[in-house]
Amino acid sequence: MNDWKKTKAHLIRELEELRARVAGYESIEQRPMLAQKKQKKKENSAPRSTSLVDIMTGSALALLACPNISEAVDQALAVLGEGTNVDRVYLFENHQDPFSGELQASQRFEWSKADIISQRDNPLLINQPYRNFFPRWQSELPVGRSIKGLIEDFPAAEREFLAAQGILSLLVVPVMMEGHFWGFIGFDDCHEGKEWTKDEESILIAAAGNIVNAIERKRTEESLRKSEDQYRTIFENTGTPLLIFEEDTTIYLVNAEFERAFHYSRDEVEDRMSWMDITLPEDLEWLKRYHYMRRVDPEASPRNYELKVVDRFGRVHESYITIAMIPGTMRSIASVLDISPLKAVENALRESEAHYRALFEHAGVAIAHVNAQGKFLRANDNFLEFLGYTWEELEKINARSVAHPDYIEQTRILIEKQINNEINLLFQEKYYVRKDGALRWGEMRSTPIRDEQGRLLSAVVAIVDRTQQKQAEDELKKYLEEIEDLYENAPFGYHSLLEDGTILRMNKTELSWLGYSRDEVIGKMKYADMLPPEEIETFHQRFSLFKNHGDLVNIEAKVMRKDGTTFDILATVNPIHDEKGNYIMSRDSVFDNTERKRVENALAESEALYRNLFENASIGMFQSTFEGRFLRINQAYATMLGYESPGEVILTITDTATQIHADPGNRAELLAAVDRDGWFYAEQPYLRKDGSVMIGKLSVRKVIKGDGDSAYLEGIVEDVTERKKTEKVLQERDKELQLKAMRLGEANMALKVLLKTMESDQEELKERVLTNIKDQVLPYLDKLKNSPLNELQRDYVQMTETNLNEIASPFLKKIASGCFNLTMKESQIASLVRDGKTSKEIAGLLNVSQRVIDFHRKNIRKKLGLTERGESLVMLLRSFS
Repeated sequence: MNDWKKTKAHLIRELEELRARVAGYESIEQRPMLAQKKQKKKENSAPRSTSLVDIMTGSALALLACPNISEAVDQALAVLGEGTNVDRVYLFENHQDPFSGELQASQRFEWSKADIISQRDNPLLINQPYRNFFPRWQSELPVGRSIKGLIEDFPAAEREFLAAQGILSLLVVPVMMEGHFWGFIGFDDCHEGKEWTKDEESILIAAAGNIVNAIERKRTEESLRKSEDQYRTIFENTGTPLLIFEEDTTIYLVNAEFERAFHYSRDEVEDRMSWMDITLPEDLEWLKRYHYMRRVDPEASPRNYELKVVDRFGRVHESYITIAMIPGTMRSIASVLDISPLKAVENALRESEAHYRALFEHAGVAIAHVNAQGKFLRANDNFLEFLGYTWEELEKINARSVAHPDYIEQTRILIEKQINNEINLLFQEKYYVRKDGALRWGEMRSTPIRDEQGRLLSAVVAIVDRTQQKQAEDELKKYLEEIEDLYENAPFGYHSLLEDGTILRMNKTELSWLGYSRDEVIGKMKYADMLPPEEIETFHQRFSLFKNHGDLVNIEAKVMRKDGTTFDILATVNPIHDEKGNYIMSRDSVFDNTERKRVENALAESEALYRNLFENASIGMFQSTFEGRFLRINQAYATMLGYESPGEVILTITDTATQIHADPGNRAELLAAVDRDGWFYAEQPYLRKDGSVMIGKLSVRKVIKGDGDSAYLEGIVEDVTERKKTEKVLQERDKELQLKAMRLGEANMALKVLLKTMESDQEELKERVLTNIKDQVLPYLDKLKNSPLNELQRDYVQMTETNLNEIASPFLKKIASGCFNLTMKESQIASLVRDGKTSKEIAGLLNVSQRVIDFHRKNIRKKLGLTERGESLVMLLRSFS
């Protein structure tokens, strides 16, 4: 209880330190940013009633509040789950496969909401290798990276597994213990996608660490408690008085045997008396010397010696002391074996020694005389031969050292009972180890020699050599064990049923299939209890039949596992009858027929699929012998050949070389290619029933038997007759088109020459027109300009001169070109605009309204690509000059 209080106080201190670190993390510089993040998160998700720090505090308090670690962890997970508003929280612990060493994980604890299906009993979450589970997690979690997000964004294998549990989003954080990847804790949300911040991850990792620390601390405490209980039990029940004393010789601890032997109570001795208080004054000097030498060098003083010990009533006990230092301390532990009875009978033994020696030496079995401490006092020649030692060698070793290690504890217990007078004659069969290492099996009888008070002084040990008998028994036992192992671990199930169907026996194999333990089944269940309802009546009928009429072989049935699932079996049952023919029990062998059923169903589906494909294919399919007879043919191929049905073809066609192939040589070519390459592909002509020819595209292969011999030919045929006709027509048209193309090429060449000539003539005409304007028109306009004209007439003359110059200028050529698509009126207005005339002036010159001029100017801008108002039409037109 004190340890629990210390642990609780320690956890509270850790919790306070963690709260301080979390509080310190939100420094003044970070508070504005954290406030914004919290506000944003609050706007995007449902507000939480409790902060994560308080949640972590609550989970830690749950661990502190309950001494039972399982209940404490369940409560802590509940606090985390309810506080974080998730649907499921679980804790997985890592461990290694005991055979392969592969890293595995198993779910140890789980909390889930009431409306969420618990995964606590999901067998897929126990002993699950990361390699099968989630390989990505094995690489991410050990380096401190969490797994989080929406399940729909996870890899396909993870998504399928997690979605089956109804999970929409999760957070899995690693749990580290002293730098070691201990496992992980997960938070599932089955109702909405939840996003986790880095701060939340850090706090939840810390909370998970608290839980795991509590688990490991509890395990350590339990281990220490068991260790302490174990050593205290040994100390109290060793059968020998024991005491532990300090460096200053103060007695620290004594056992019950010490109280019984020397009549001191613990309260009188512990922390009150010195080891020197129970010894005689004449022994103090050398005892003190041994005591202090032993603390300087444990090997410097003897471990065993005889000493006179004084009990509470002043009686002196001749004692045999075994003493040693307790490692890591300055304390010593001593065993005190009272040998006073042995000393008392030494004289009596000497008197009968002569008679005893004669019997001892000449007995026909191995005999030895051993004292209470296991020292050989005497041994006859048979005993020396049995163990292979000389007497000089044997008297230097302890009797217990010649026993095989497997029997030392059993022998110790029996000797202790003999010492305590619980038994008189000690009988034991065991292996002895000879000097040469060989094993001898001996039947040992130990007869005690006691003093008047019944205390054991020594024992006479007689051993009968049963080695050969033991070897024969071991061979038989090994054979029986092999038979038992074969029965229990056979690759198929065994069971036996009583007359009412109660299960008398069932091997491990069948028990593992069904998910039951042996205690649940044997003598408690009937085999009908393991059958689905629809199988029970059939079972009773068969069971009654076979009890009276004998064996039933290869019976197909279904059995039901403990979890309610069923699987197929194949059973062979044999009744066992007594000499009067009465039924005793059955001896049944059961095979797991699941895989066979699956294969049969798969084959049936495959066969049905193949048959459907074969019968309803749009192309011809067939199987034929190498001699030319059809084995199978589908309707499509029969129709291609002009027959009503596949049956008509099979009956009618007996030699495909002469009845199907238009050229029998094609058949020979096909067989040669198949024999050489295993397959053949070609387009060949085939004869229809009416004598017409069909062009078929053939693909055929050779089918091989299991023994490697050829079985038959298998192929497909596509009717390409119409395609061939079409190809021929297309080839003829292609030739016509090639001829027409050649003729068009020649005509194109003639047109090119003609166009070139027309272009040359056009240029010559342009030059002539320009020359005539300059030489024959413009001079007269000059004369007209010098004659007396009114203002309007002068404008007309100026306009005429300008237009004539424009006709000969690059501007007019560009404007008149087809690229702008200007009308004659638009070209005339464009020339006046380029000269800087306003719309009003142009309207007066052309004798039209200004609205008409504005309309034409708008069309000119549009055709010249001036869509923006700020662009100048005048500047663009002048750029063309």
